[in-house]
Amino acid sequence: MTVSVGIAFSEPDQDSISHFLIQADHALYRAKSSGKTALS
Repeated sequence: MTVSVGIAFSEPDQDSISHFLIQADHALYRAKSSGKTALS
């Protein structure tokens, strides 16, 4: 079994949850593209 994790940080003045989710999605795909058991 392998795990890929994408992490995003929310800024206190961030006004949009959709921007946060886009950042998290991009981080997840960076982790997946770097190989098995990755964290990005």
